[in-house]
Amino acid sequence: MPLDLETLSGTFKLCNKSDNLVQLLQKLGEPPQLIENLERVEMQLEIKVTGNNFTAKTTMMGMASVNTYTLGAECEEKGLQNRKVTCTIQGDALVSDYPNHDGKGLVVRRSRRFLDDNTVRTEYKVGDLEGWYDFKKI
Repeated sequence: MPLDLETLSGTFKLCNKSDNLVQLLQKLGEPPQLIENLERVEMQLEIKVTGNNFTAKTTMMGMASVNTYTLGAECEEKGLQNRKVTCTIQGDALVSDYPNHDGKGLVVRRSRRFLDDNTVRTEYKVGDLEGWYDFKKI
């Protein structure tokens, strides 16, 4: 069944992760304060869909980012670093492909899908490193 993007809206807390998640987040260039506080961080995600476009507002650790994407088209994602990304729905997953995540050629793929009604698994492939984490709606 195809993914309904708006079902990804909600407030989430980390509930499970791969053993190498810290290494993966470091390779992605995530801020040390996020990595150190990962177990306590709550993430709010709000998604609004209009046709093939969706806007995602993410709030975490007091910082918010708002980005608008067009499914199947390369878009610019604004954040700590601006980067190009192409988002698609592949079956039951929202897949984001970053051809140059760090500005040095690092290829990243992020895939999000529901494991059950309240748990979203985010899987990463960062170069040759793979890992995942699960967030539960609270």
